[in-house]
Order: sequence, then structure tokens, then C-alpha cells
Amino acid sequence: MTPAQQALVERLCLAIEARGMQLPAMMFLESVRPMNYLTAQSMHFFTPFVAALADPAAYQAIAEFLEQPGAVEILCHRLEHKKFPEHAVINTLESRDTP
Repeated sequence: MTPAQQALVERLCLAIEARGMQLPAMMFLESVRPMNYLTAQSMHFFTPFVAALADPAAYQAIAEFLEQPGAVEILCHRLEHKKFPEHAVINTLESRDTP
């Protein structure tokens, strides 16, 4: 994954997190995982239409990212990490151990 793609994935995850949609986004990504490459190809097809509504460079970068094997896993991992940060889980476990 290139640094530009990393920044784009981070921006996408932050937008999902700001709307509180991590869990629905993760469920959607897991359900379309088998069609990952097909989704990316469909995005390439619709690029001329979406360019009128969104940033075409960012849209193209997302489509290229989704073509990579493991892209859905990366997105799900980032969303899961944002929803359940390690320090929050550790603090919860420590609070259960104390009487």
C-alpha cells in the first residue's frame, strides 16, 4: 500500500468513525469481500459519472486500493482498531480485576 493510499484509507476510516458507522461498515465490507475485485472494476467503469460529484483522484485511488488482495482486511482492521482501541480494552479489563 502506497503512502497516498494509506492517507486515503485513514481519511475514509475517520469519516466513517465521525458518523459512528464502524460496525455497519465492517459488516458491509465483510459481506462483499468475495466481490472485492469486481467492485473495484465497477468503480473504474463509473469513474466518469462520479467525477462530476466527487474528487476523481481520490475515487481512482480507492478503486486501485480495492483491486489489491487483502484490501478489505486492511479496512476492517483499521475500523476495528478505531472502534475498539487497545488502551480502552486494557483499561476495561484492568477495572474488572480490581475489587
